[in-house]
Amino acid sequence: MQVTLVIPLRIDPDRPVSDLDRFVALGLPSLDRCMAEGFVRELLVISPEEDVAACQRALAGASRFPIRVIEEARIQPGIAQDRGWHKQQILKLAVASQVATTWYITLDADVLCTRRVDEAFLFPDGKAIWQRERADLHWKWWTTSQQVLGCGLDLEDGTPMFGVTPALLHGPSVMALTAFLSGKHPEGDWARMLLDRKKEVWTEYSLYWTYLLMQGLTGQYYSTSPNTPYARHSVWSKDELSTLSQAVLDDLFAGNASHAFMVFQSNMEQSLASTVKLLCPYLGNRPGPTLCEAWTWHRHAWRYRLRKLLRPLRNRLTVQ
Repeated sequence: MQVTLVIPLRIDPDRPVSDLDRFVALGLPSLDRCMAEGFVRELLVISPEEDVAACQRALAGASRFPIRVIEEARIQPGIAQDRGWHKQQILKLAVASQVATTWYITLDADVLCTRRVDEAFLFPDGKAIWQRERADLHWKWWTTSQQVLGCGLDLEDGTPMFGVTPALLHGPSVMALTAFLSGKHPEGDWARMLLDRKKEVWTEYSLYWTYLLMQGLTGQYYSTSPNTPYARHSVWSKDELSTLSQAVLDDLFAGNASHAFMVFQSNMEQSLASTVKLLCPYLGNRPGPTLCEAWTWHRHAWRYRLRKLLRPLRNRLTVQ
């Protein structure tokens, strides 16, 4: 069996660190180090039109498995001009039409692979591992997803439900979900329907899991194994970062860990150079940042700070 890796990447000048730079510095080396030989069919990178060329340059020859950069408009043309978190969620579903394998793994720029990953780990009994979260942790996601899909499920606070990125998705089921959603829009535009309802609080995974529950397919595709896609004790906040110890890192990257990935949250505004120095001992042959890398990262950070300083002025001019 092979899997496809999927990641949306956008070079956002309004963020202190470029997602592309973060992925090239951390995420990609971790995948290259940990993914079993021949297990990855390809890495699909989804980018807006203006970032495609930069992604292709930065990723050319950067990994031992094939990398294909796809423009967002090719996957879902109707939302190419939209921005934001909900668009990214839609793209993680829409990309199923471009995936050549039965299963694909969704990633973000702040996700790192932590141990050797192969078919035996991700599909221990022929079924995929998944991240379990209590339904009451994000109750609104599940109630809204039922409303969008037009179903009623008997859920309790402690019912185990599907987690967040990184996640293993069954491509044919994602395609069936988007076809089902298309039937609920007068023009068959499921993506526009979801964007029009984004204030109702749904996620790509809550829609996906709710659909599988509707069809009675969760037990057919997902395992009862205790293995999980990502570590619950990842680095989610500045408080967790401030207390991060060598022992915790050793545990996160342990070769016998029951998780395959960790999240090192990208919105903590820690410099990328500091993060690379902290994690490079766990990334195989990844050295500390080069002078060229550090210059590129700092240049992006300076542009971000300048835009932040000028934002009030731009807002006043826009109002006038």
